[in-house]
Amino acid sequence: EEMYTTAKKARTQKAIFCGWWLNQKYMADPEGAVYKTYWDGKLTPEEKEWTREVKKLYNYEINSRQIAWWRWKMEEGIKDNALMYQEFPPTEDYAFINTGSNFFSNSRCTDAYKEARKTQFNSWRYLFGNYFHDTEVIKGSEKTATLKVWEEPIDTAVYVIGADPAYGSSDWADRFCIQVYRCYADGMDQVAEFATSELNMYQFAWVLAHLAGAYKNSTVNLEINGPGQAVLQELKNLKRHATAIASVPDTNQFGKELMDVLSSMKNYIWRKNDTLNGLTNSIGWQTTPQTKERMLNYMKDYFERGMMIVRSTELLEEMKTIVRDGGTIHAPGRNKDDRVIATALACAVFAEQVQPQLIMRRLTRDISHKTELLTAEEQSVTRGVSTYLQRIGYGRGR
Repeated sequence: EEMYTTAKKARTQKAIFCGWWLNQKYMADPEGAVYKTYWDGKLTPEEKEWTREVKKLYNYEINSRQIAWWRWKMEEGIKDNALMYQEFPPTEDYAFINTGSNFFSNSRCTDAYKEARKTQFNSWRYLFGNYFHDTEVIKGSEKTATLKVWEEPIDTAVYVIGADPAYGSSDWADRFCIQVYRCYADGMDQVAEFATSELNMYQFAWVLAHLAGAYKNSTVNLEINGPGQAVLQELKNLKRHATAIASVPDTNQFGKELMDVLSSMKNYIWRKNDTLNGLTNSIGWQTTPQTKERMLNYMKDYFERGMMIVRSTELLEEMKTIVRDGGTIHAPGRNKDDRVIATALACAVFAEQVQPQLIMRRLTRDISHKTELLTAEEQSVTRGVSTYLQRIGYGRGR
């Protein structure tokens, strides 16, 4: 799988998929018992899905003789659905399975992948200097981009940000990753993704501060195991630096701007499950087997229920490799899970802090998008009416 994925992206290699349907021997005799037993004149919903994909991707029409053979081979030969797809994959997406059971639904990931490929994004990359204020964001190609932006920041929107430094969650997680999601009472939409392996901890802190400042009203959940402590320390240094230079007349504008950036970023206060209302003094998220299970299940629930819109094809590819094997959830072998962990961190803070507030405010996707279409005057009137209704107690206890 790793070789095939590399070949798909490489300039000097080519990935070639050979489907089982190319083999002329994999057909049932129309007059034989196999065909008469296993072909009932119609495709199952699952078969409809992958036969459409074969036609779309490879311009090949699978016939009833091949379907009959497929069913016979499955029922009387392989006898395992996942293994059948591995040994006789209709498309390249079905070709690889991992030990253990897939944590995220393969069909759901495939559907989301099809939608994600249609979504346009802007490609950017960061250039770093010796100081935070030397940092630049410039346009980049899709190949060189470290930052993908699907939606520009909206000042009135609410966001959550999951940040996973390299080697924060596992020994193979060697990429720095930040995921930004816009939040609603009924779900969350991916709006930006930062991912690279070429970075230092202090630079990661700068990117996190920059994105949290750009996407205002954001709550940040930072993985603070190991390397995350250095990131957290650099964020504290930035705050001290901003406070110090804000008092100097020649540089107070930059100090104010940096303070504005940092003040727009709310930290996640780690909540223990075994305390009813206890908030600890720990800033960020400490990944343990228990907390990893917790945040990944938040992510799984939102994704499977269609409440979370994922626009990154790279994230979806990672999600397909995540398995539950015994009592652990992980990406087996050398598979990467940086994007998944960063998203799960965002899901945890959304579930435990942000969504309850949005539900009380009734800020669904529909209401939020309609509000954005209002003129400034209409927004002012709406806020006035809303404030008045709250003051007189309309809607309470009714």
